[in-house]
Amino acid sequence: MAQAAPQPGGLGRPDVPKPRVSKVQAFDGPGARKARAEVAKERKANTAQAKRAAQERRAGWPKSAEATLGLDRGKTAKTTLGDIPVTIKPAQGSAAKAATGEARVTVLNQKAARKTGITGVLLTAEADKAGTAELSVDYHSFASAVGGDWSQRLHLVQLPACALTTPQKEQCRTQKPLASENNLNEQNISARVRLGAAEPSGASTQMVKAAGTAASGATVFAVTATSAGCGQSPTGAGDYSATPLSASSAWEAGGSSGSFTWSYDFSLSPAAAGPKPPLSLSYDSGSVDGRTATTNNQGTAVGEGFTLTESYIERS
Repeated sequence: MAQAAPQPGGLGRPDVPKPRVSKVQAFDGPGARKARAEVAKERKANTAQAKRAAQERRAGWPKSAEATLGLDRGKTAKTTLGDIPVTIKPAQGSAAKAATGEARVTVLNQKAARKTGITGVLLTAEADKAGTAELSVDYHSFASAVGGDWSQRLHLVQLPACALTTPQKEQCRTQKPLASENNLNEQNISARVRLGAAEPSGASTQMVKAAGTAASGATVFAVTATSAGCGQSPTGAGDYSATPLSASSAWEAGGSSGSFTWSYDFSLSPAAAGPKPPLSLSYDSGSVDGRTATTNNQGTAVGEGFTLTESYIERS
């Protein structure tokens, strides 16, 4: 069959109005300058935040380095050890004597840190005359080396001197958490520490550099988040330390049904009055077997095949 020819006088193209051209001028009325200033301030803050995030993604552990700093009362000595800014100054306002003379700070490599069971940075510090000092370590270069908001839980801990000589011994891995202050904005951790007395002619520092060991005068510190009591996030993001709950459960498999069942009971607080309701998490593989494309296959709130105790109170 031949195609029908278009009939004249059809609808055709609709009439479209011509676009209007409007001249736009900057508004300089009341509040315009203030609004522009706020927008520029927010843009600057966003740019700085994006730049900081890009830098944090390039995380890296420091290499071995050492430095000698003067301990002048009332002054803060600064240095950079393996891309890590470190500051130290004699303690003030304390009954304990402040460290004096020169302080020698050494940052060890990751090989030495792993031997002591430390996930973080291992360092030693000593002074000509033993005493207390304020030690601050910047962690911006390795803030994102570990996930789970690891940098928010960083603390300064002290280890025994034998941690560098015999790290395989359990008593040499004992961590003593120090009262630390973690500045999340500046990304540094600081604490008041006690520095041991240096051996003559800096023998302890030379031993750390040459053989990875330390003399009795050097104090061993670590910036880490794995010690006891360091699992709680200061921002309330959660507690990453080991849970006190015991992983005890009951399970059964086989039988005539061929199902696998598992249950875990939760410990509840005692009720103010009356009996205490039970609460448990259960799994049954047989509850999933009968589901097909024509059944309601919506899983529960705790997962496919899992159920919580379905308890309720009815009043009539």
